[in-house]
Amino acid sequence: MLTAPKNGACVDITNPLVKDWWENYEKFSSAEFETVQERAKPSPITLKWQGGKNCNYTLYLSTSPKLKKSRVFKTKQKSIKLYNLLRNQKYYWRVSEKKGKTKTLSKIRSFKTNNIARVIYAKGVANIRDIGGYKTENGSRTKQGLVYRSANLDNITISGKKVLTEELEIKTDLDLRKDEEGTAGTDSPALDDYLHRRGSNYEDIFEYGETKDRFILGVKEFADKSNYPILFHCTYGRDRTGTLAFVLNGLLGVSKKNLFRDYELSFLTRKGSSKAAEYISKFDRLYDRMASYNDKSMPLSYNIECFLMNAGVTEEEIQSIKEILA
Repeated sequence: MLTAPKNGACVDITNPLVKDWWENYEKFSSAEFETVQERAKPSPITLKWQGGKNCNYTLYLSTSPKLKKSRVFKTKQKSIKLYNLLRNQKYYWRVSEKKGKTKTLSKIRSFKTNNIARVIYAKGVANIRDIGGYKTENGSRTKQGLVYRSANLDNITISGKKVLTEELEIKTDLDLRKDEEGTAGTDSPALDDYLHRRGSNYEDIFEYGETKDRFILGVKEFADKSNYPILFHCTYGRDRTGTLAFVLNGLLGVSKKNLFRDYELSFLTRKGSSKAAEYISKFDRLYDRMASYNDKSMPLSYNIECFLMNAGVTEEEIQSIKEILA
């Protein structure tokens, strides 16, 4: 009854251009895509099955072989397109066909998503993706579904908001913009739980005073388990957002290649595509300075932890971030 994808197949969650760029990534390679076009759109996974005429179908999808806690989709079609699935995840599915009082249940089949950035499809929001799913220096993987990064939410649609709040269950909107940027700090945020913590970017986070302090205020929000899942953003989701994503994933032990790859993906989006070489150079300097912050013979994660503690993040807060995300 189930026809596609084939049982046990590996399926793409991103479009072919992003997949090729991701799998063959080299530093500064995103600069060739400097354009006003949106190239980082996610690709849907299409599930197909055979059935009779004028039937009602119910699709069950789960990460459990026994379909526990399934997502349920109802349709009269013999296929369905799904976005926003987890990366590097095995899924199980089956379809129930109902015509009149007759009900037929298919066998359970499986497929696995590829291990590429989990770019999210939510109308009205650009450059949105899950920062989890990366392998760390101790061999584990950072958790998915807890922290998302994006461009601003000013033009989010009703359906886009539904994706964030109902499908992804995002609780907190952490806005890194200045007061005068878009809807920052207004009385009508996109999500009900709204935190306005003006961010800083690149090497500015090392400066003493207000610039450094406001960056640290944003980091501290990730120590509070009640804030999760969190979506954080600036205007384009590249500079202030990219800097905070670097510190969080670097603290957890994500590799240098993946830190750069996650950062550079913004240049494949319409919002964050400009001046790639200039800004990647800034990110490069940020990485080098952070990697030698306290002891260049030690891993980046150690130096980020030293930086955060010297800047006012407590040992307990750092441990909380690690326990929640790693």
